[in-house]
Amino acid sequence: MAVTKKQFNTLEELFDFYNLNLFDGQLPPCLVNLSRHKGAHGFFAAERWREGDNGAVVHEISLNPDTMTRPPRAWQSTLVHEMVHLWEFVNGTASRQAYHNKIWAKKMEDIGLMPSDTGAPGGRTTGQKMTHYIIEGGRFAHAFDQVGEIASLKLPYNPTPVSDPEKAKKKAANKVKYECGCGCVWGKAGLSLHCNDCEEDFVAADPGPATEQLVAEFGATLPCAEPVMPPIKGDHVSPNPNKRNHMDLFTEEQKEELIRNGGPDWTRDDHVPVAKLYIPGTQCVWLVTELKPNDPNNALALFVDDGMTMYSRIDLQKLCDEVPEYYHGRTLCLDPDFNATNPISDFRHAAMTLGYIIDDPDDLSLYMRHQKTFQYKT
Repeated sequence: MAVTKKQFNTLEELFDFYNLNLFDGQLPPCLVNLSRHKGAHGFFAAERWREGDNGAVVHEISLNPDTMTRPPRAWQSTLVHEMVHLWEFVNGTASRQAYHNKIWAKKMEDIGLMPSDTGAPGGRTTGQKMTHYIIEGGRFAHAFDQVGEIASLKLPYNPTPVSDPEKAKKKAANKVKYECGCGCVWGKAGLSLHCNDCEEDFVAADPGPATEQLVAEFGATLPCAEPVMPPIKGDHVSPNPNKRNHMDLFTEEQKEELIRNGGPDWTRDDHVPVAKLYIPGTQCVWLVTELKPNDPNNALALFVDDGMTMYSRIDLQKLCDEVPEYYHGRTLCLDPDFNATNPISDFRHAAMTLGYIIDDPDDLSLYMRHQKTFQYKT
């Protein structure tokens, strides 16, 4: 059998095995792929494929081969983690912008994976960037034990390490979390830092036994965030007539403020964003700051999607027309709860660092203060 066929047949059989044993066979067929994605063990991408020209839409789960040097138990738990995202998407409970919500967290725990933003006990179970750890004696642990007894479920080809594991482990161990009275920062070991906000010194946090357990289990590759990838535009999605006028997106007050921000000379002042637009079920977000007074279709907006950040002009009507066509009938929506107080430069700075928008004004202000105000002690 050809190399590619053997490898991908095994991945598909693993998907079918866990679908039957953990999801009662309720998940639809899914394309299981291998794809390198920096900072992630894997990801779920909804509606990325279509059978033939007009057939059924197919979802994708992709595993990062660079982190499949972990023990099979660890990388197969990543496969099941992404299968929970698939389960939530087909059941219509997925949050917009790939937020890991309480329904997702409960399903993870039900099948034997405990969600945790740290990858260890005690971490938050919901949030934007999440990973998990395996519940000993849980359903996944029991199912994985059965995998070893089925020869066809053993991956025939294993990736070779991309770097020296001992060197990578030493580098990971040198990264220290420092805490003050109002937040935390990360840096190399041995730093002496002071926070100008709370006037307290930063203190190196005790890594505790949880971190040692992670290093022992995962080696050089510590758990990292596993994003949910949105559908992308392409011929695999059918056109949809569900379109809207771009000016219907905003309230009258927002229209007036956006046009006022545009000014007569279309300048790029550091305005506070007035409106937040998004596509439900994806990570696509636009923070709109200005409309050109003599052409309100011409907007200035910060676009963020899965780590990509761009502040530029957009054609609002074209965007409204194309979203339903490229995103399987979805429409561009206005977030009625968005109420910004920070300038667009702060949102852009945070998005370029974190890969997503910080909605809460207090959280964004705290993040920016810690980026700008901590200093080295002499």
